Amino acid sequence: MSTRTFGQRIPRNEDPRLLTGQALFVDDVHLPRMAHAAFVRSPYAHARITAIDKGDAMDKEGVLAVLTAEDLGDYWQPGPLLVPPPPIERCTFHPRMQVPLAKDKVRQLGEPVVLVVATSRYLAEDVAEEIWVDYEPLPAVVELEAALAPDAPLVHEDLESNAAAHVIQEKGDWEVAREAADLVVERRFTYDRGTAAAMENRGVVADWDRRSQRLTIWDTTQAPIPIRNGLAGMLGLSENQVRVIAPFIGGGFGPKIMMFYPEEVLIPWVAMKLGQPVKWIEDRQENFTATTQERGQLHDSAMALNRDGRILGVKDVFLHDAGAYNPYGLTVPINSQCTLLGCYDVPNYYSEFTAVYTTKPIVTPYRGAGRQHGVFVMERLLDLAARELSIDRAEIRRRNFLQPDSFPHNHQIIYQDFEPLIYDSGNYEPALDRALEMIGYERFLNEEQPRLRAKGKAVGLGIVSYVEGTGIGPYEGARVQVQASGKVSVVTGVGTQGQGHMTSYAQIGGGGRCRSGDRRYRSVPLGSGHLRQPRSGGRRQRHQRGGQRCAGEDPAPRGERAGGVARGPRVDRRRGSGARCAQQSDRPGRASPARQPDARRRQAGDRAGARSDQLLRPRARRHRQWNPRHDRRGRPRDDAGGNTALRRRPRLRRGDQPPVARRPNPRSTKSWSTTKAAS
Repeated sequence: MSTRTFGQRIPRNEDPRLLTGQALFVDDVHLPRMAHAAFVRSPYAHARITAIDKGDAMDKEGVLAVLTAEDLGDYWQPGPLLVPPPPIERCTFHPRMQVPLAKDKVRQLGEPVVLVVATSRYLAEDVAEEIWVDYEPLPAVVELEAALAPDAPLVHEDLESNAAAHVIQEKGDWEVAREAADLVVERRFTYDRGTAAAMENRGVVADWDRRSQRLTIWDTTQAPIPIRNGLAGMLGLSENQVRVIAPFIGGGFGPKIMMFYPEEVLIPWVAMKLGQPVKWIEDRQENFTATTQERGQLHDSAMALNRDGRILGVKDVFLHDAGAYNPYGLTVPINSQCTLLGCYDVPNYYSEFTAVYTTKPIVTPYRGAGRQHGVFVMERLLDLAARELSIDRAEIRRRNFLQPDSFPHNHQIIYQDFEPLIYDSGNYEPALDRALEMIGYERFLNEEQPRLRAKGKAVGLGIVSYVEGTGIGPYEGARVQVQASGKVSVVTGVGTQGQGHMTSYAQIGGGGRCRSGDRRYRSVPLGSGHLRQPRSGGRRQRHQRGGQRCAGEDPAPRGERAGGVARGPRVDRRRGSGARCAQQSDRPGRASPARQPDARRRQAGDRAGARSDQLLRPRARRHRQWNPRHDRRGRPRDDAGGNTALRRRPRLRRGDQPPVARRPNPRSTKSWSTTKAAS
């Protein structure tokens, strides 16, 4: 089997650029007249804003804008609810969304209050430090149980309490199972918060082209297409006016799939108002408060079993820390609620959670999105029950696995995809046995652990079995094109953060050129004005030549034609390939390929295309290039052939005699005027 097809081990397409420093990240984007943004952020977790004094900030040379919430006018709106809760019968939900800039009150540490735009990041940071904001500190809301107390300070004062949501799901009867149990294990489990701290912080660059009325955004996002569509609606533009570029992402983990951060909403708007590019890059201190975090939860759980170790029922009541806002709805706690059941037969289940507003950063899906919390509760309860009943930990799991003949199995609760939680198939015991064999489970318990504990070393071994829901929609589409050159183009909106999508999709496409997110991936040196990067929201370009239209060729991004030679469209010149088109250029200030003879222009385009492909794709068999000195079948012409029409001709001056008769080139779209010479 060829290594160009899917399923073989091949070098990754993206690695040459990543390893040689040629990969494009958002901070690598440098545009002419680019301004830089910095934010004045709240030093308090909870406080009222009583006054903002900009001072003489706008009088400083190089300061372009100093904006507060009042300066945004009608554009100041809370963000959208990204994921509404599923249709659970006993569900109460009070959503509150983040705002571009805080108005009247801040609800978390690091919430943006003032935006400063200047000609350099240094100047923007200096001016931000000079802006004076008067705060009236309020008690912080940190502990989950204290946040639900009747006298607790309210994060959102238009609500009666800090409860963001209350959800109950159950099947069977937990109380009956508890009464019939030989053993009931009860524990409290605390799961702390965490932050992603990716190597690359977030960043946004926006450029508004007044002439073409198009907005280009470079964004460290895992969701370029929803960002494009959402920002187009917020800014009053059509989707084809907005182009979102999600280049290489230096670590995603989930926080970068959060959409419509305040910075993502503000930077494009400011760029349109100023009429020049604006850039913002998050620093490490901002990352700890301005970027979303993973969930903290507090579980009070119980498991009822008979003396043989069979589960009769499980009860789990927990609090979920939502942070100051909840744009992702109830996705994370519902994941915890449903994933707890895992691969086990639990006939009676009672689950209740309360999502709580606190004065902490927003919680969004992050590295498991709440699934591991439910798994942790179930697996710890099984370990504790095995100890109480003197049953091997692996054996108690075997006794409670769903059996192969019990599928499809309905857990009788609603999952985050709005559908009942139904398992279609499974056979878990062989997988557990194989895992125990691979890690030497019996040898560890009988030999290694006693020997090491005799030396005073505390060693142990953990066992976890779980089922994770995947393939949750909405699904991303894809477009596959077989081009006239024989290459395969794969286009999809999936973002990449190091998973090797470019290589995988190229393999699926049969070794074709991979483009991700409706975006082109090309390999070019940075720092020279070239910005050939992945793109989203692209469009087709028409090449006018004798009234013909060449469809299927994407326009080159800004800066791509720098260096004097533009990359022309790839034209298949084999026999019977149909009409061709040649690309003209009327851009001033550079050598125009349109002024060269046809053959020279075509050869220049082919050479430029070949150079940009060399670093991206392995060398492949190339089609025979068209040569003006050969006929259609590739045979050399004699000196009397018609190829002389494409050679460089001396410039004719007024009064000069016209050249001798030339035979028109039947392959050229250009009409050459000829004059018969006297015989």
